[in-house]
Amino acid sequence: MNTMLARPARRRSLKPPSLEEFLSYWDSKKSGRTFPSRLDLDPVDIPNMLPFVFLVDVLGQGHDFRYRLVGTDIVRNTKKDFTGYLLSEIREIGSQGKLIEMYQRTVADKAPVTERLPFKTRGGVKKFYDVAVTPLSRNGEVVDMLFGYALHGENVARSGVDI
Repeated sequence: MNTMLARPARRRSLKPPSLEEFLSYWDSKKSGRTFPSRLDLDPVDIPNMLPFVFLVDVLGQGHDFRYRLVGTDIVRNTKKDFTGYLLSEIREIGSQGKLIEMYQRTVADKAPVTERLPFKTRGGVKKFYDVAVTPLSRNGEVVDMLFGYALHGENVARSGVDI
């Protein structure tokens, strides 16, 4: 008779990583450079951050942006998967203008940008989400991709972050 003891099930962390943890991860991947490349990022390193991250291609030196990857928590909160969409095509999110500004500032300054942005739920309730946008580059000079992190609604309150 097999009398193996049952292992307790691993519980998923209820508290998402903070923006500071995300920015620390990005910073750790620079390896003495101004910013890391996409190849420096490894999803295995950040499984608890994955639902909250997004990757954006920079098009035309920052004239537009295409979502390459959108985390499941972002999709859940926006009620749509914007993977493959140009930011200029998205009219459904009220913070589109502010996002364009953040993305363009990240490209121009070659530095991370963080903001707290308002959004309305489908029920019309005003909430906030915290966003961090960081630059990535294949050649170490031109920002050709953005790596971002977004905490929506109740996660903003639970993260304990003030920006």
